[in-house]
Amino acid sequence: MTSVTPTTAGKRPYEASVWRVRTLIRVGAVTQALGWIALVLVLGVRGDETLFSWAALVGFVVVVPFLALWPRIRLRADGSVTFWGWTRVLTANVDEIVRLSMSPYGLRCEFADGSTFTSVIFQATGHIRYPRVFDFVEAATGERPVLESWRVWDAATDHGIQLFPPVTAGNAATTTFFAGATPRNPDEARFLTRLAEFARGWRGPIAPSDTQSIELVPLVIGIRVLDLSTPLTLWLAYHPAEHSLIGCWGDDYVLDDYDPSDAEQLTITGENESAEFFAERASEWISHQLARPVSREWWGGKQSRWVFDDSGSTFWGYVSRRRLARGAPTRRVVERFE
Repeated sequence: MTSVTPTTAGKRPYEASVWRVRTLIRVGAVTQALGWIALVLVLGVRGDETLFSWAALVGFVVVVPFLALWPRIRLRADGSVTFWGWTRVLTANVDEIVRLSMSPYGLRCEFADGSTFTSVIFQATGHIRYPRVFDFVEAATGERPVLESWRVWDAATDHGIQLFPPVTAGNAATTTFFAGATPRNPDEARFLTRLAEFARGWRGPIAPSDTQSIELVPLVIGIRVLDLSTPLTLWLAYHPAEHSLIGCWGDDYVLDDYDPSDAEQLTITGENESAEFFAERASEWISHQLARPVSREWWGGKQSRWVFDDSGSTFWGYVSRRRLARGAPTRRVVERFE
């Protein structure tokens, strides 16, 4: 295992990775080509069309797999990236990338010298948990897009969804902490007011545009944490009627990873206290999370998790059991000192 600590002098490490057209598409292209060969062999061709038919078949068999198998993107450990397209190949350094967005034809990369390259590897299609282009953007730029960016259409350009530089939807220009929700009762109003007073002193620092409130039941609070290699969110939910407050780390899915049995997460229930009391407990937990030393552990190029160095516990990320069984991580990066 190699351990890397951030320095101001050197570049951040890059994990060598390759992205290709989706496996299902590549397999389908090859299968289709082989199917045409089998069809011609079984049915045969007319004698006066033999030359034309075989020439067309060979062209089809070569072109279809080429369109699916040739395009790829390779990121190297030194930060260089090569894009293979259907008509050209481009090699550049990731530091030269100034904008990444989704166009109707794929991922559009814009470089500092004004040149562009559009890769068909990634498309603005459906996804299960998150678009796989997020992995490339994070690996190349160190900034992971958020799902809000994916949903916001940039009408000011002829491109589509901007992935880098990061786009914050909704309250990017706000100067008010926890903008978004309208308090529905005095307890929610007092909770938000008191928590906003504490927010000005949190480590980061945390800007108003990094916070949000959502009108759900219970009231949901989100704090975007930007000092990690991939921005994560501290989610909290305050339910004054049930005298409860919960909190956990997560991504763009609200409180999906909350586990009441996890001692690292925030769980207060049944406390018949004031809204100010719950705001103070929330601030204490948030301040503690923002001050803890953090490292990111990698197994290979795509699976990683964040751990607290003071306790060794994992608070976010996914690594399969198969990779964990192999032993220690292949790389460990200290992302926040105490």
